[in-house]
Amino acid sequence: MLFQICTTQAVRGFTSITENGKGVVLGGKPIRHTDVIVDLGIERTHYVNWITRLRREGYIETKRTPYGLVISVNKAQKRFSNLSLNKQMSRGLTSKSTKKKEMSINESEMSINETGNKYSSSTESSKLPKTSFDLEKELSKMSEDTKRFIQIIGLWIKEKHLVIENKEQLQVCIKRNLKAAQNLNGYTNVD
Repeated sequence: MLFQICTTQAVRGFTSITENGKGVVLGGKPIRHTDVIVDLGIERTHYVNWITRLRREGYIETKRTPYGLVISVNKAQKRFSNLSLNKQMSRGLTSKSTKKKEMSINESEMSINETGNKYSSSTESSKLPKTSFDLEKELSKMSEDTKRFIQIIGLWIKEKHLVIENKEQLQVCIKRNLKAAQNLNGYTNVD
């Protein structure tokens, strides 16, 4: 939280950021810990711990002056280097690698289809029998639904003459307009 405040103050507090992304918070004005403590509503020990941790991780650099700390923010433009990304990757390396193993397609399931795509899976949807999708039939089901917001979405689709080609597009349209339809729950079709 302190780093976010420093970053926003660095961007607002002065006119230029150096080429390597370093910015001085509040234009180099010393910051007293009493001011930050009051603004954030934290204790002095938390402030000191945050400053030391941010300094140790390389996010900020501090310069001590008689009136407070002058804080310069590394990555003031919110650009993160590969070094910080590598640190994050190494922390969660085991969990990410197991997820990738689970998500990868088994080589034995791969086959060559008629179009010559050697990477198509045997579980591909093109090999399933095609189901016919009738929008008018779906809209009539929606108008007879007991949930009013579903009726409202069905009426809206019909009035706007939306082109919906399959069931997935219909589900996406319902999810996208769900909140608005719930807000119109008390109105009639004429309204």
